[in-house]
Amino acid sequence: MSLEFELLETEEFASLVTVASYFVLISVIKKQELIELKEIPQDNTLNEILSLTSWIRVYTSLLFTITAFTRLEEREKDIAAGTETGSIEPNINISLGAFISLIGAFIIAVGIQQRAQEAHGGIIIT
Repeated sequence: MSLEFELLETEEFASLVTVASYFVLISVIKKQELIELKEIPQDNTLNEILSLTSWIRVYTSLLFTITAFTRLEEREKDIAAGTETGSIEPNINISLGAFISLIGAFIIAVGIQQRAQEAHGGIIIT
């Protein structure tokens, strides 16, 4: 199996997991709406599920970031070896964007986890 094929499989897996986590997120939001409308009782496990889905998105963002930087490395090697021409600038931008998304997903996950812990009277991560 080629490296590119492995990277594509990793991206496919990360994409599927991301989509699944968004379906769970939609379900949590719908339940929160019912709680707000007083149609179902308060459920603190929703906060925990929301926290879990946010950490799953951190994991998938990490996978996307790793694949982007791997492609950047490979492109640099190919250009240096003379097997490819062109610029590495697009790969740099993709890698940087993936890394910034990872940082954003991490910060969001920390905030959501803090909210979940507040709801349970737990220790808040600072």
